[in-house]
Amino acid sequence: MRKITVFYDGTLYTFTWLKVLLWAKKQFKERGYLIRFETLFEYFPRNALVFRPLIKDRLDQLLRDTKNRKFDIVILAFHHSTSEFMKIEQSERIEILKKIKEQSDMVVWLDTADSTGTPHFEVLPYVDRYLKKQILKDIELYSKPIWGSRLHCEYYHNKYGLDDAEICDETFIPLNMDYKDKIGVSWNVGLGELFGNEFWRYLYPYHYHVPKPISPESEKSIDIHFRGSAESTTAGYQRRITAKRINECQFLNHPDASEKVSHDKYVEELKETKCIVSPFGYGEICTRDFETFLYGATLIKADMSHMITYPDVYIPNETYVPVDWDYHTFEDVLLQIRDSSEKFKTIAENGQTLYMKHLSDEGKKLFAEHLLGEIFDKGE
Repeated sequence: MRKITVFYDGTLYTFTWLKVLLWAKKQFKERGYLIRFETLFEYFPRNALVFRPLIKDRLDQLLRDTKNRKFDIVILAFHHSTSEFMKIEQSERIEILKKIKEQSDMVVWLDTADSTGTPHFEVLPYVDRYLKKQILKDIELYSKPIWGSRLHCEYYHNKYGLDDAEICDETFIPLNMDYKDKIGVSWNVGLGELFGNEFWRYLYPYHYHVPKPISPESEKSIDIHFRGSAESTTAGYQRRITAKRINECQFLNHPDASEKVSHDKYVEELKETKCIVSPFGYGEICTRDFETFLYGATLIKADMSHMITYPDVYIPNETYVPVDWDYHTFEDVLLQIRDSSEKFKTIAENGQTLYMKHLSDEGKKLFAEHLLGEIFDKGE
């Protein structure tokens, strides 16, 4: 039995995403792998009330836990913008990785970014596998700089001349193609525990709270829905144009897309909605995608054919309705919502069925097989 030891940045966001490893712990064990967080201090998010006074520096904790130890497989998950590990000098970070690699049979880096971009390929020489939540289908695109570090931001910058002070100075090392075979897909936020109470998420590590799905056949009073912020000029382009087009639409029932409401009201609106638009933001995939599936609505989203992810719930015109990145086809989609309601219900049913499959016991098996395949079939 081999042991997979998890170290992460201590944020509740990353923990919620990693929790699927514990949810499918039995399925990993059946395949000969034990999943564990090294210590209770490593397990609990740093904002957990119980251990907050004791967990002050996750980086120091990582160094203590790995000192003079021997590991089978180590998983490292540190967010590029929130973790101490990613804020230290690159040379210091690489020295730490070298030491961990010396003490481990295999080191797997989990890129926690929400987009296909913003990679940290500088770690590639010192890890065995580099797994992202979603990757570009054309891997060679990573071998050159991408403006704004996100393909969709580069698209809007190049086509419409949009500048973006918030992200234009972000620089990430391009991919050395000698290491391209180390890159693979981990899993997207859809397998995070998205719907549970924050306090109970880490007190019940092997349990996922999944509300009962709402049937697409249920009576719903809202035809189309979108609410969301759009601070970034390029990353928020789709969100701004979505809000504008929906607010201008006179023949569909919808709330004011620019109005801010409480989260509880937002969720109640989603449950009453037939079609939900989920534009790209800083990343392509959003929690809203999976809320759409759960609440029995039809997902409308910019075309996702540029990327690979797991679980792949994005099948055009089967589980979601694609829109071109310029939103030229968005008006046609609005007309279809009005005139082809049964077609949209079928797409909603397909999306919900596929997503719920991945949250079932069968989904645990599929997840374990997927991740072990990404680590070992391609990593050894």
